[in-house]
Amino acid sequence: MKIDRKDTGNGIGTITVTVETADIKDKYNNSIKDYSSKASIKGFRKGKTPVNFIKKMHGHSILADTINNVMQAELSNYIKSEELDLIGQPIPSETEKDQMSLDPFKLEDVTFNFDFAQAPKLKLKSAEDLGIYTTYDVQVPDAMIKEEIANGLKRLGSQDETEEAIIENDLVTVKSVELDGKNVKEEGHETEFSVLISMIKDEKAKKAFIGSKKGDSLDFNIYKLENGTTDDYVAKYLLKLDPENAASVGEMFRGEVIKVMRVTEAEKNAEFFKNFTGDESVDTEAKAKDAIRTNLKKHYNKESENLLKGKIASDLIEQHPVEFPEVFMKRWIRVATENAETLNIDQEYDAYAKQLQWTLIKSQLMEQHKVEVTEDDIKAAARERVLSYFGAGAAGVDEAMIEGIIPRLLNDQQQLTQIHTGVEFDKLMSALVKEVKTDVKSLNTDEFKGVVDAYNEEMKAKG
Repeated sequence: MKIDRKDTGNGIGTITVTVETADIKDKYNNSIKDYSSKASIKGFRKGKTPVNFIKKMHGHSILADTINNVMQAELSNYIKSEELDLIGQPIPSETEKDQMSLDPFKLEDVTFNFDFAQAPKLKLKSAEDLGIYTTYDVQVPDAMIKEEIANGLKRLGSQDETEEAIIENDLVTVKSVELDGKNVKEEGHETEFSVLISMIKDEKAKKAFIGSKKGDSLDFNIYKLENGTTDDYVAKYLLKLDPENAASVGEMFRGEVIKVMRVTEAEKNAEFFKNFTGDESVDTEAKAKDAIRTNLKKHYNKESENLLKGKIASDLIEQHPVEFPEVFMKRWIRVATENAETLNIDQEYDAYAKQLQWTLIKSQLMEQHKVEVTEDDIKAAARERVLSYFGAGAAGVDEAMIEGIIPRLLNDQQQLTQIHTGVEFDKLMSALVKEVKTDVKSLNTDEFKGVVDAYNEEMKAKG
């Protein structure tokens, strides 16, 4: 086995791997014999197929696999032994042929050429030198606490189906079909969903719903129906489609009211306060208000911390520019990305480069701060994700149900990757938050929302 490296400058280079006959001869012959002993081929007894026949029929693929396995193992060992910190994995040089020319009856040396790019070493600023950051002490108004209790009375109240005219707080199930102008669209999209009348933001639609009854029909813009919803939310929960498939569906629908559920508020007593807060010691309205205020403060403190973490990450990227070898990078993206032919790499390159820049910064900082993600961290984050599925009702969820969902969640590779990435970010940023310089500003909830909205718009503009 021969391995040579040629550095061409700016971290770019080529690794040449020559797999010699001696490296593969025994492995190849053993693989042929093993295949022959197990093969069931018409005209031969099982395990008695001649070796030359196996070579003629399957030798090329067996030889190619043998060479590739040997080459990949040696290349990996070389990268480790030379302590090469590469961008991704080496990719075949542009001069490499797609298929090897092999003769299963006559073994010869085979040479591979791989292009690589070394990850640049960054000289990172210390966290305290990034600047002074503002954190926010958000004041929770009494009106918000009152609203939380009012919502809790409805949520923990009873729901009964009614044939009466719809009123403000009813939950209405609507069977809807897509329109084409004022008529039902031929083969238009059909969907069924429930909507709380008080959450309808389209005043015209809201007025049409109120006073109507089960069996009545009315037209509405499905994207303007509920307060605080995004297009993705409408696609997933109202249209019941993947967001990418929702683009072909129109906005206007005709819905028939097929069920009306009326909420009777729970009685405001000790049992309600205990159930609402999930705390047996909270048995009065005063204690409930204190508990709600505490939980809301925790929520806003977390939001403020998340905002701080986002700003630190953004500044780390902005204050540590990285020059990547663009030509190599675009080739690497094409080779490394599944279904790369669907990508507009020239258009999306900046986003890839920015993501890679953050990956390099993050990796270096994690090493400096000795940040590690443990199995317990992953399980705890998965548990939080499961609880988030149940929203405000999480306190009443059976523990066995939660423990049953967590393993299924972690068996989903995409979910696991998201969770791992999130834990990495959170642990690293928590370490940096302790080091940056901060000042504290007191805001009401509306002012804080304005700060968050402005930050989100800034991040959107930066891409």
